[in-house]
Amino acid sequence: MRAVARFRPARCFVAAQLADAVDLARFRDLITHLDGCEECSGAYARLYELEHTLLTAQLPALTSTPVFDLSFLRPGDPNLAERLRAASQRIGDVLSLQLSSSLRTLLLPPLANSALRSDSPAQVAVLFVLQEDAARSADLPLVFTVYRNLPEAESCRIEVEVQLPERSWPDLAAIAVSLVYDDSAQQVLTDAWGLAVFPRVPLAHLDALRINVVLPR
Repeated sequence: MRAVARFRPARCFVAAQLADAVDLARFRDLITHLDGCEECSGAYARLYELEHTLLTAQLPALTSTPVFDLSFLRPGDPNLAERLRAASQRIGDVLSLQLSSSLRTLLLPPLANSALRSDSPAQVAVLFVLQEDAARSADLPLVFTVYRNLPEAESCRIEVEVQLPERSWPDLAAIAVSLVYDDSAQQVLTDAWGLAVFPRVPLAHLDALRINVVLPR
């Protein structure tokens, strides 16, 4: 329901564009938002391509049969939940998760080299990810994904999503999330879906990075 509610206005806008019947007054706020938000404009672009493909019934032709990487079928580490619990602690309202090189090896994503996004000027590739099932098994109220910024070689993009059982959209806004590394910190407040985005974090500090979340009472 969260995703449907989030993209319904964009689908209406795309449908109006494809029908050549855009009412600028109706979509003024959406157009303004898309013009200033890289994440939403990227999602809109992919939605437009999908709807256009469905309307014209023209699918891209494959020039060759791809060779599929099935490495994601490797069995998960049964100790991941235990390692996550050992790497996390809660003091008062602050939950901390300390990353390390050994923990990162357990969070490698499937198809790491081909998992690309195009919702920003530079493509980003997934480096590692804490998924919902692993977070749930370790009683962690958050998930995150770390992307390498391409073609840059020294920074990454980190997206942290806070997930609270007693709250849902739009009541997940304004939760403080911090990344602490090398005696410095970046802090971002979550949006209504509980998402905090850090667009540029030095890759060199990933193995000593700590994620702090101030959990609401």
